[in-house]
Amino acid sequence: MAYRPTKATEAARREREAALFEAAHGIVADAGFASASVKAIAEAAGVSAGTVYTYFGSREELLVQVFRAAAGRELDQVRRAVAAAGEEPGSGRAQREISALVGTFAPRALAGRTLAWALLIEPAGERIDAERLTHRRAYAREMEAIVTRGIAAGELPQQDPRIVGPGLIGLISEALTGPLSPEGAVPAEHLITAVIDMCLRAVGGTP
Repeated sequence: MAYRPTKATEAARREREAALFEAAHGIVADAGFASASVKAIAEAAGVSAGTVYTYFGSREELLVQVFRAAAGRELDQVRRAVAAAGEEPGSGRAQREISALVGTFAPRALAGRTLAWALLIEPAGERIDAERLTHRRAYAREMEAIVTRGIAAGELPQQDPRIVGPGLIGLISEALTGPLSPEGAVPAEHLITAVIDMCLRAVGGTP
């Protein structure tokens, strides 16, 4: 007779899987991907190392899920902020939306430097690199849409949003690389204002 899991065993399985995920996420947020070994994840979750492979095909599979969840959460926050800025009355929508994008992304990254470093910069293998590229393209499309709307509204000069969008995301990422490192010493408030100003000047807006 084939074994059929009960509601209780299914619930227990989901709890253990969630515990492993949370353990991995916590390690990455505190110390980066390199520190999230199978042994460390298992110990943090209070299970044996072999248990990790019961729920995830590999360490990489688990860490990809951690990346997707963490990076997706940040992207959602940025999208909400941009949408809210776009709904505000008055002219200057493009400037508000660019300011909202940078003014949401950068402070959150600086508040969680280790996690941001892991998501944006830390070498972590090809699968994480592929996820980074996917999320970077999503941010670029967000910026591209802002610039497109700004041009259509006459708020920004003519330019190619397909080039400007990725370019601005690259500018933001590069500007944060040093400050996110352990040696970073640029005051957060100054940094955020400077990056917003750079982005607005780059598209021909008014800082």
